[in-house]
Amino acid sequence: MLPIRVEGTDFGYVDNDTASLPAIVTVKLLLPENLRISARSGSSLTLEWDQVNGADGYEVRHVVEGASATCGEVADITVSGLEHRFSPLNDSTSYLLCVRATLTEYPDATSDWASATSSTHAAPPPAPAFVIRGSVSPDRCLTGGSVTVGWKVTGGSGSVVVKIGSRTVTGGSEPIACKSSAGSQSLTLTATATGPPEQEDTDTVSWTVDARSGWDCLTVQALSTNTNWRDDCASTTAANLWTALSGRNVCALWSWDGTQWQRYAIRDGILVPGSTDFTINAGGSLWLSRCTSDGEAESGPTGPPPLSS
Repeated sequence: MLPIRVEGTDFGYVDNDTASLPAIVTVKLLLPENLRISARSGSSLTLEWDQVNGADGYEVRHVVEGASATCGEVADITVSGLEHRFSPLNDSTSYLLCVRATLTEYPDATSDWASATSSTHAAPPPAPAFVIRGSVSPDRCLTGGSVTVGWKVTGGSGSVVVKIGSRTVTGGSEPIACKSSAGSQSLTLTATATGPPEQEDTDTVSWTVDARSGWDCLTVQALSTNTNWRDDCASTTAANLWTALSGRNVCALWSWDGTQWQRYAIRDGILVPGSTDFTINAGGSLWLSRCTSDGEAESGPTGPPPLSS
């Protein structure tokens, strides 16, 4: 091989075996040297190399490495710099990375391929499952009562925000008021993890709301004291309330009609004289007289009730 000097720069070699000049020769650029992998990921490899004297560009290509892998003839792309990022690539795969020097004015001067091998990283493990699971205790309540809704969040990364509806909550549990009518009640819990990656999950919890009746409709659950019929309870009669309070040691019911107390009492299955089966409406003022040791009713209320509506 004869070294060739072009414009004072050694940049290639003569591709024939004769040492006699003059001769028609093909000049090729030298191979890129010092090939190195400067960056790796699960989907890319970055190859760098040193400048080749006389070259004004570089062709690069990649092939999956194997027993018969070669750089071949056709390049993937031409670049002007001294590095190239091959992407997208398969994860956990070994590649043959190729580069050759080019000179735009003299295509025949393109160098042979220089090559290096490297492997992409394994794919990152999948993000842990991000889950919110809610609970409710107890699973039944009375109208106007309350339950406790709790939640537990697993998985995810970064900070986590939990919302009940549009309201942000913290601490793992929250008291929730039961609605004022009987039936099913539910709410949705939403958890968002900031990541990366950002993740969201929801869960819905439900419980049963039972209508209040009898003793549960009293704002003050005690005998021989002023109380009121709750606003979330349906109207009833003294006779129905008497039946509902059976076994609670009640010997007389009293209701304030705005001017006086009305009484309802039964003894030995007979309506006590002076008793009347009055209607009890929401907010109505009541007095429940307990029974004495001989089965008589304690004294009833005197004067207007302080809780009258």
